[in-house]
Amino acid sequence: MALVSPVIATTGGGTDELVQDGKTGFIIDRQNSSQLIAKMECWSEGSAPLAATIGAQGNKWVRDNLDIKRMTDAYIGLYHRVLNKNSKPSKIGALSAESYS
Repeated sequence: MALVSPVIATTGGGTDELVQDGKTGFIIDRQNSSQLIAKMECWSEGSAPLAATIGAQGNKWVRDNLDIKRMTDAYIGLYHRVLNKNSKPSKIGALSAESYS
């Protein structure tokens, strides 16, 4: 998705959280070769506009949701919540993604 390419992913292992079926790629059942063939044929049968649209939507989702700053800030927020729940505030509260730039 980061490469602006449509993806075909199987269920499980967290891919359901990353790929939105029909919007940012396709999700198929594991070990279902007929579904895989059908989705691959969808790309090969002259549906370049659909592939480009899904690839672009997947790339946008990656940029919006998997940005390193956003992920770092989310982890720091999680650490804050855990530390504040279990102990006194510490200097960790001053950290942010900018601290690592």
